[in-house]
Amino acid sequence: MMTAPKHVHGGDWKDMLHLTNFGQKKKGGNAWIEHKIKKRECSRFVPSLKYSSRCGCGMAFDQHPTEAKKPLQSHRFLTVRGDDETTNDSDCQDTSKNGGRKSGVRWTIGKNTETSPTDAYGTIIFEGCAHQSRAQYVRTSFDTDPAALSHLFYSVWKLPPPKLVITIHGGLTNFE
Repeated sequence: MMTAPKHVHGGDWKDMLHLTNFGQKKKGGNAWIEHKIKKRECSRFVPSLKYSSRCGCGMAFDQHPTEAKKPLQSHRFLTVRGDDETTNDSDCQDTSKNGGRKSGVRWTIGKNTETSPTDAYGTIIFEGCAHQSRAQYVRTSFDTDPAALSHLFYSVWKLPPPKLVITIHGGLTNFE
């Protein structure tokens, strides 16, 4: 490793070299995390019963990608036996009634979200405290393989086993 220039602190120099190396790995598409860890995003705006300007996922209409804002096509869907989520031609009924909500349509994770490689991961630097500290983070889908997360935590990030695990559910206002 090269030595830090006189005007750069040694710790900052190590971080800069690490980020340069990390950026080169990402350019090559070899980032393990992007191949193994998936995130889940809303793929269809379905107005909630309570607030027609908000989707069942909790986000506002404007926060959805363009593709998710398009109305459903008028066609029939197949209902697969054993699937707890059923969809039929009532999903494509007129939205002018019921405050813009399609009658019979309910937002579900299975029908209205898609997974894609995560692009939200890295290191958070907490500043303004007595000691600057860092923490790794990654955005994952609820159905991410626990073995992949364990590998990430213990083999890639070299973290010690946790004393506490917290799950954050976006959009929840009442945890009862």
